[in-house]
Amino acid sequence: MPEPRILWEDEDLRAIVKPLGVSSESCLHPGEFLIHRLDQPTSGVLLLARNQTSAQWGSELFARRSVEKYYWVIPETAFQADEGRFHHWLSHQQKGNKSFASAEPLPGQEEAWLDYQLRARGDRYNLYEIRLWTGRTHQIRAQFAAEGHPIRGDLKYGARRSLPGGGIDLLARHLCFLHPRTHQQIDLIAEPPEGDRLWAALASSIIPPS
Repeated sequence: MPEPRILWEDEDLRAIVKPLGVSSESCLHPGEFLIHRLDQPTSGVLLLARNQTSAQWGSELFARRSVEKYYWVIPETAFQADEGRFHHWLSHQQKGNKSFASAEPLPGQEEAWLDYQLRARGDRYNLYEIRLWTGRTHQIRAQFAAEGHPIRGDLKYGARRSLPGGGIDLLARHLCFLHPRTHQQIDLIAEPPEGDRLWAALASSIIPPS
């Protein structure tokens, strides 16, 4: 199993690149705390707290939506528009650990929205950048499936076939926030999984953001 790679750390926080197939909890060192989670079949930037004080700071940052969260995703099919917004209402079922998105609110659901923008165009697949405004369980996966564009490899949400290793083509690409103690801006960026030819091809032809 691949090991997490350290991106950045100080006395309060540690940022790693979580590999595909590894749970967020398994990335913790003794005395550390999870501030947020990434789904096991995804990879990307994961921020960990090194003490209880920084865990509280981090939780407050995410709760206030003071952390900018960007993802890269390769869906099975391309969108008609190169950019847009998905807005749904989500519910999560513990049985089967799956979220469901609907266009209209139902009792017990939470509002969820994201913006997407085309960043690379390939022969068969495109790469999109996601600006995630809310942080619901399986949000991107459920919203893409609801729009008829499941993520490559995501059998749980309607993909046609799995990928080697059981991962899905969803990368937590970029986290940006002000450090709660030093007030310095922290930018954390993860590269796509190594050795994946599709990710490499699309990442090499990135279109600058508009």
